[in-house]
Amino acid sequence: MPLSPEALTLAPILVLVIVLWVTESLPLAVTALLGAVLCVVAGVAPAKDCSSDRSC
Repeated sequence: MPLSPEALTLAPILVLVIVLWVTESLPLAVTALLGAVLCVVAGVAPAKDCSSDRSC
């Protein structure tokens, strides 16, 4: 079963966030915000979904 284009775009973002989180090279709050921002910039999730009280 092939992955959707959004899933293929999200995979490297997820890997990057996990690596940054585990290594703590950035503060955890910055890493969490970076993941959401990258999702919006890459077109994985609309900004409206990421800016609400639920996670994107």
